[in-house]
Amino acid sequence: MRVLQFGFLGDDDSIHLPHNYEKNTVAYTGTHDNNTLLGYVWELSDENRRRLFDYVGYLEPDWDKGYDDVLRTMLQSHSDLVIFPIQDLLCYGADTRLNTPGKAFGNWEYRVTKEQLMGIDKEKFSKWLTLYKRR
Repeated sequence: MRVLQFGFLGDDDSIHLPHNYEKNTVAYTGTHDNNTLLGYVWELSDENRRRLFDYVGYLEPDWDKGYDDVLRTMLQSHSDLVIFPIQDLLCYGADTRLNTPGKAFGNWEYRVTKEQLMGIDKEKFSKWLTLYKRR
């Protein structure tokens, strides 16, 4: 199991950085116990946020638009399976986080609607799945 969010905690060559994902692994942007990708990026220090976006090749100053590059980098990895939490496909923030360990109330309450699911850019993901041989 590899978790992208763990890859930017200080170790410059962490096993959680996509270039180190081995074939026999499952990779996630985050788990049910992590913040959403958007929430995670907002909480990063300026230095670590820039490091993440440099890593995925997103060099623009408006980092709010770099999430596709993060998702594509995960799909480009050697990991046999890549799993994106639905909140990350929808680019939702910390208000949709599923679970906060140690917090007694307010967990496991997030729900998604059919309309929200219909808003996912299926063509984009279909193209990426074909491009990176993940069909």
